Amino acid sequence: MTGGVAFEALNNAGRSNRKLIVILNDNQMSISGNVGALSRHLNDLRTEDRYLEAKKDVKKLLDRFPDSEPVVDRIKRTKNRIKYLFIPGVMFEEFGFKYIGPVDGNNISELISVLNRAKKINGPVLVHVKTKKGRGYKYAEQNPSAYHGVGAFDLKTGKTINKSVLPTYSEVFGKTLVKLAESDKKIVAVSAAMGNGTGLTEFSEKYPDRFFDVGIAEQHAVSFSGGLAKSGFKPVFAVYSTFLQRAYDEIMQDVCLQNLHVVFAVDRAGIVGGDGETHQGIFDLSYFSHMPNMTLMLPKNGAELEKMLEFAVNKFDGPVAIRYPRGNVSKEFAENTSEIEYGKGEVLLDGRDIAILAAGTVCDTAMEVYNKLTNDGYTPMLVNLRFVKPVDEQLIKTVCHKCRYVFSIEDNVYEGGAGMIILQTLNCMGELDKVKFRSFALPDKFIEHGTKNELYKRYGLDSGSIYDEIKGLIDQD
Repeated sequence: MTGGVAFEALNNAGRSNRKLIVILNDNQMSISGNVGALSRHLNDLRTEDRYLEAKKDVKKLLDRFPDSEPVVDRIKRTKNRIKYLFIPGVMFEEFGFKYIGPVDGNNISELISVLNRAKKINGPVLVHVKTKKGRGYKYAEQNPSAYHGVGAFDLKTGKTINKSVLPTYSEVFGKTLVKLAESDKKIVAVSAAMGNGTGLTEFSEKYPDRFFDVGIAEQHAVSFSGGLAKSGFKPVFAVYSTFLQRAYDEIMQDVCLQNLHVVFAVDRAGIVGGDGETHQGIFDLSYFSHMPNMTLMLPKNGAELEKMLEFAVNKFDGPVAIRYPRGNVSKEFAENTSEIEYGKGEVLLDGRDIAILAAGTVCDTAMEVYNKLTNDGYTPMLVNLRFVKPVDEQLIKTVCHKCRYVFSIEDNVYEGGAGMIILQTLNCMGELDKVKFRSFALPDKFIEHGTKNELYKRYGLDSGSIYDEIKGLIDQD
């Protein structure tokens, strides 16, 4: 309900006067419900058929008098004042809805009874249902945020099964931001109801006055961050890739157009696996890449994420996004992370003839392909792009002078992604007649539910599939 579009929909539906039942699931994570004896009494009253009939009778009585009658005007004003004083949910009535509630949503028989009553009302009805998140499982009740989306866990203990000893990218981000904030009071964190999921729990506890949770309102979060930046703060907005899409216009108009120093920590970028089509973060690279003034970075591992966040917060002035995936950090190249230089990539392993350009954490996959090619007797070059906007044109030129075959790997759709940007760069440089280029990216479609490994293999982004494609292309020559 904190998203403006929900209120727009209520306003539109309320004016339609059609039979419509809206169920507001209030699990104490958003709108607070009325409590106590009066609330229960009013709830019983408003769901009673005799109350609805009485309301109709009063309306019929008033309709028999001309509106100009002073007594009618007084009765109407008195009725409205009483309604505002005693009836919960009057806001929804102003939208044109009959309000019923709060109702115990965990009491199935009561809920069915209320819904049956709601069906008898001619016109739009809003049923305010109170529920408890995680009801019936004590560990979920005690920590509802942690059980919002879970993997395999032990039912008896509530603990995650086979939890990696390596931290997640979200945890690395959160701890790094806390560390940076210790020495800079201008650093503030913004969340859209995902503080725990994005790794901001420690920050919110340590710096409550510098942590802002705006609720499920990503558009406002972006504009709010822009306002903070304009006021001299260093806002870091941590958000899941899929949810940031809602704020496209605000990123463009309220941050990029103003060229404001807002840091977008884009969590769950790329394939997220089990959450399915709606949550795959496979479009952010594409929409960020065409925004003027925007800078886009992609870390290859946790150590590089730390350095990129420090660079974005303390050594940069303008809109900047850092995209990183769900899951545990990579150990690959952990001891080989050089300082960040604006717009510059890095050669991880030098070579010739074949170049693999990796965008972000797919460096792991690229390394596996590198090893397979090395076993075949080739000496490929492995490049970590680091920046996709701007892309390192000088590095690409160097690659083209040393290699005949150039390949890029990313976990974004091809349209507007790293591969397309590299292809355009090669074309502008006049290098396409000298090298053969192939991009490995996700197709132009919504990616279904599945594990990361399953989906990478299905869409040709696993190391085996990429190796086969590269080997096939080389063998054809």
